Amino acid sequence: MLKHGVNELAWGDIPEESRKALAQRGFTHIFGNEYAATRKRLADAGKAGHDLESALAQWTIGKLSAIADGTLGVRVTSTVDPVEHEMERLAGAAIRTAAKAKKVELPKGAAFEAIVAKYIAKNGEELRKQAEAALAAKATQAKLAVEMAGDILAGLLPRARPQEPNPLKLHAVGLLGTLIGGLSNSNHAAVCTIFPTIGGPQHPSHLWLG
Repeated sequence: MLKHGVNELAWGDIPEESRKALAQRGFTHIFGNEYAATRKRLADAGKAGHDLESALAQWTIGKLSAIADGTLGVRVTSTVDPVEHEMERLAGAAIRTAAKAKKVELPKGAAFEAIVAKYIAKNGEELRKQAEAALAAKATQAKLAVEMAGDILAGLLPRARPQEPNPLKLHAVGLLGTLIGGLSNSNHAAVCTIFPTIGGPQHPSHLWLG
């Protein structure tokens, strides 16, 4: 069911072509207007450079994932910095890999989080570089995915057929041109009095042919 104010429309009553058009408009709004508003909000909050691009990449990935898994429209509030979140993920993955190689069983919950925090404190600079590089790569992939999805949706929409010329109008214009061409100078002047636009930028036939 589509709803806006007092207006409602059942999804099953909407033709397929209209559904495609609605999907394209929604997709364009999210990655056009909403993306621009998010960029401004993050910039106003002090984000710049890599931090800004990383945050936007995380936002884009989140929107694409929500569209794909059916959770678009569900409000989710998060204050986690995307770079720090990626640093924690990388640190956790490195710790698990090392523990698996040495066949060491890792603790869970808060104890594991404490190990991750110590790892980040020791290797923070290198982890930050890796996190920023990973988010930049995801941003590129997300941008390509958005462009590809837009192209696919655009290809599904019906294309407007070019308007063919009206043969009756063309024939009438041709007859009028022949008539005027055969008039004497005096008669031509009389016709020009009736149709003052003859010889001008607008053909007189346009006045009556519409």
